[in-house]
Parts: sequence; structure tokens; C-alpha cells
Amino acid sequence: MPLSLISRVLDGTYKMVVSVTDSAGDTTTVDKSVRVRASALIFDDDGSDSDSDGDGASDFDEGDEDEDEDGIPDYLDPHDDDYILAGQNGDPDDFLLITEPGLKLELSEEKIRDEDYSADLDEQEFIDRENSSGGGVGDPQDTHTHVGGIFEFEIEGLAYVGQSVRIVIPVHEAIPANAVYRLYTDDVGWRDFVVDDRNSVSSALGELGICPAPGDVTYIAGLHEGYFCVQLLIEDGGRNDADRRANGEIEDPGGVAIVPTSTPTTPQTSSGGGGGIGGWLLVLLLGVWLRNIRRESMTGIRLGAVKLMGGGFRTLLLAGLLSSGMVSTVSSANGILSLYDARADSVAATLKPDCAFHAQGEAAAKEREFPTIIGGVRSEENQLRYRQVIASSKGYSRTEHNYRMPERKLVSMDGQPTSLATELEGDKPVMLNFIFTTCTTICPVLSATFSQVRESLGSESRNVTMVSISIDPEYDTPERLNEYARLYGADDQWRFLTGRVEDIIAIEKAFDAYRGTKMSHEPLTFLRADGDSPWVRIEGIASADDIVKEYEQLVSR
Repeated sequence: MPLSLISRVLDGTYKMVVSVTDSAGDTTTVDKSVRVRASALIFDDDGSDSDSDGDGASDFDEGDEDEDEDGIPDYLDPHDDDYILAGQNGDPDDFLLITEPGLKLELSEEKIRDEDYSADLDEQEFIDRENSSGGGVGDPQDTHTHVGGIFEFEIEGLAYVGQSVRIVIPVHEAIPANAVYRLYTDDVGWRDFVVDDRNSVSSALGELGICPAPGDVTYIAGLHEGYFCVQLLIEDGGRNDADRRANGEIEDPGGVAIVPTSTPTTPQTSSGGGGGIGGWLLVLLLGVWLRNIRRESMTGIRLGAVKLMGGGFRTLLLAGLLSSGMVSTVSSANGILSLYDARADSVAATLKPDCAFHAQGEAAAKEREFPTIIGGVRSEENQLRYRQVIASSKGYSRTEHNYRMPERKLVSMDGQPTSLATELEGDKPVMLNFIFTTCTTICPVLSATFSQVRESLGSESRNVTMVSISIDPEYDTPERLNEYARLYGADDQWRFLTGRVEDIIAIEKAFDAYRGTKMSHEPLTFLRADGDSPWVRIEGIASADDIVKEYEQLVSR
């Protein structure tokens, strides 16, 4: 096949689309996008060690190349993972767009051409750019008002043509009421995202700039008022793929928007007593209030580290509290939020600035204590008391399996060499899960559930072996696991294990729990009566009461 190349090109970044047809003359073609850099910046080694992206490597060492091919020069790109892309200029830690591990997320051609190295742009910026470039026949001026930014990105590396893939977008403002997700194409202009069995829009509360990973259980279908995280499922070549071709690549300029109205509505709020407000506003107020608490509590602490250890757990629990139907309204006075019982005109609980949840009345008899992490530190005052609400989730499935344990070496949280066989030997019942210490979504819930199971079992917990295995062994050293274990009140019957990456993966695979990366892990709990019994596999968020019931059934056989 003859191939001609332009021998002399101007400085810049180019995208070549190569169409390949097989020798039989079949009409099916495969497109592959390749970026070619005609020139690059040359940095002088002036000894200044300037580090524009704050990743610990100097601009001179990183240079102007783009090793991960996301459209951002290495010296401005602190993220090496292909599935992560900056969503806001100047913010390397927050507002990150994330797709599924194994895929490649990159800037649009327009963003690269303009040397604008993040996926976001505001509405007027988008209109001006499209008008100046000629754009297409579609009108870049939308009939809707965009809120929280417009985002342009491309996804490559799909496993097959026509695949549907997820991407998470942290919007820059809370999702408003009656919001829709809008897409732009040159031929049509702006239109609503089309939802069908291969395409969907969902949202999660998250917090400003930080969102759960794609596929997380906290995403709920639709755009929910007050939430900060949008998850799209987009089909390659489908109606939401801007290039309109099933070619293994997805393009998507779009954003959250609302229909303008001349008669804006005033949100219903409560004051003093028990006036009703929408459920979304309760979650939003709680989330904003807790974020303010965190800001006040984090003086002198690195914000990035706090966010990794922080709000996801509280957010999920508070959202669960609302969805449980326990409370329906809220009032605020002197920094204290009072939650009102959904079934009676009485205060069900108060939430105070010390981050303590104080149940009253009927709820008081059922409240449970869980550790909450602010600034990575658990203090006596900094605890969250709440009525158990995990059972109000989508539930769980239960199956039984005969797993074969591989011979793999591990390291205990006290730094001693061990193995899974050693940890599980004997006739004691076993409860096992997979976690990692910087997880902000399901891991804290799983760990808190284990903590409550121990409390519910009382003295009988001494007869049960609990094992939590880190799926991020490169970060989770024995020292970090020790600190994590202390936060959840673990004793010597609850073992936290780490080890080499290959050994951890082998154990995950033995339990059919390996999902490629830690970002894709699922809520799984495993129980076994003794060494000769099959494993009970629990998929989903099971409450502590559920786990205890499963345990009692196992040991009574």
C-alpha cells in the first residue's frame, strides 16, 4: 500500500485519520487517529528545577513531549493514567474527568490547537471560538443556559467498535433544578443527550471537584439538583457520539443546561420549625455544611490528602439517611442542623458542628457509631452517629462458591510476612473483603460495616477472623494499614494485609474480585463457616445486620 507523507509541515499538532480497507475490497474501514508533533519546546537546564505541574519532576526533565497522548505536554500534565484528564486549568488534583481504566481520555482537537490544556470552557468562550472558526451549520448559541461548564473530550482505545463506555465529569457548579445534559455537533448545533439502552445520564452527590469513579454504586439515573458529579454512558457511533461514526473513538462536547424561564421559582425552604423542603436540598445542605466544617478543621493540613481520606463516606451515609425515609425536613440555627422525622412532627436528630449525629426518640434506640475521617485523623469529638441506613441501598445478592486459595506471600499490618492460607487456617469462621486506604466511596462503608459487625457480635467476635486485603499495595504500607485499622477500632482478630502487586491480583482473581484497577472495584464481602465450608459471596452493600444474619446461618448449620 503506497503511503505518502508531507515532508515539510508547520509547527503544531496534527491529527491524521488513516482509513484501512482489506485486500478483498470489503467496504468496512477502521479509522485510527494519530497525533504528530511537528516541533516541541526546548527547555534550558538553568538549575531552577521549575515544576509547572507540581508532580515532583522538573519541566526540564519532562519536556514538551506528550507521552500519554492526551494533548497536554508532559511538563503541564501531572497525571500519567490514560483514563484521567484535567477538567480545570490550574487545578491538578480536583475536577478530573475520569473514564474506565484501559481507555484513553484526551483533549479535543480544538483545545489542543488553542493550547488550552483542560477539558472545560465557558459558554461564551465556546460560542466565540465556533463563530471565529466557521464551525458548522449548527448554531453554537444554545437556547438553554449552561451551568457548571462545557466540556470537550475524546475517548479512544475502545475494546470494540460500537462499545458503550462511561465517563465521569465533575461540574463546576451544583446541578440546578430541571437540568438536562446538552450535546453539540456541527451539523445540528445543541440538542439534548439521547437516553436509551446503550446511552444514559446519571449523577452522584460527590462534592465540588471530587467525584466517585465510573460505575460507582452512588450514581443515580438522571440529573439531580444539588449534585456535583455527572456520569455519561456513551455509545461509539451512537446519537451522542459527535463524530457520528462507529470507529472505536468517541467525541463529546457538552454540558449541563437548563431551559431559560421568565418566571424563576423560589426554592422552598424551612425556617425554625418543620416546614418541608425537597430531599435534594437536604442532601445539598448537609454536603455544603460538612464541607465548611472540613475547611474549618483543616488548618495546616494538605488539602489533597484530606480529600482522599474525607467526604465520600459521609456523603454516602447522609444520602442513605435521607433515602431511608427517616427524615423529611431540616432547619438550621446557630450552626446546628435539625432533621425532622418523616413520620411525625418531631425532631428525629440534630447534627452539630462537632460532626456528631445525635439521634432522639425512636431513632436513638437504633443509632450506631461509625468513625468519620477529617484531615485523616479520628478524634473522640469527631465521630458521626447515625441510624443504620446501608440496608436502604439497592440490596445485595448471595451466592456460594468453592474458591481455591493460591499460595501467595503477603505482609501483615504489623510488617510480618504471612500468607492468606496462614491467616485463614483453623476452624474459625471468616469474614473477608478487599479495600484500599485512600478509597472514598465503598471501602469506608465496608470497613465501617465490619466495625459494626464486631460490635454487634460482642464477645463472640473473638471467635471470628476478619481479613481486609488492600488492592493498592504500592501505597498501602503496613504503617498505613495500621493507621487505617486504628481508625475503625480493629483488634487482633481483624487483620489488614498487603503485599506485592502480583500476589494481590492473584488473590483477587481467586475470589473473582479482580476488575483491572482499584478504581473499578466492587462492594464484595466473603464469609466462610470453617476451612471445609464453601464461601458465601455477598455482592452489593449489605448492612451489618445482614452480615450478622448470614454469619448466624453459617455457624448454625
